[in-house]
Amino acid sequence: MDDLGAGHSSLRRLTALAFSTVKIDHRILAQLRTSPIRTLTFLTTMIQLGQDMGWDVIAEGLEDAGITEAASTLGIPYGQGYYLARPLPAESVPAWIADFTAPSRHAPFHTFPGALAYHWQLARLESPHPGPLDACPMTSFLSAEPSAEAAIEWHEQQHSGDFDHRESASDLLNWLTKQITGNHPTGA
Repeated sequence: MDDLGAGHSSLRRLTALAFSTVKIDHRILAQLRTSPIRTLTFLTTMIQLGQDMGWDVIAEGLEDAGITEAASTLGIPYGQGYYLARPLPAESVPAWIADFTAPSRHAPFHTFPGALAYHWQLARLESPHPGPLDACPMTSFLSAEPSAEAAIEWHEQQHSGDFDHRESASDLLNWLTKQITGNHPTGA
């Protein structure tokens, strides 16, 4: 099914017809900049639905590093968009394939959407960040941000077993969302 989330594509059609692949419409991913939490929720739901149904999931609209990193961090295995490649003549495709390195779900992130996707996955499950603080990818990301003092403290609390991490998880989630949208995530 092409352009899931747009036009006449409906969830009923997903169960009525035999699909092996679904492509998430680019307009859904574009909402990451204005409604990050809702967008991450929808993407994660589609990834889980795809896994449960045995479908390949493709994200359309990977137009910049942040959106691509968030999709990759969430585990979307396939993507399409100008960030990956502009349209190419057929004879240029073999060289592009030889030089292309696909984004890895486990690569360090370098963008706020990638950091938000990483933290959101844990916060929505009310889970602290796994492993030691110095090995967490969020540690190096936040340490490079000049205005992240409070965020660094909230992140450190995510690795501490000494207190309830849910409030600091929410604070960090809101701070990361604000970095993407420029405002507080009311109902995001």
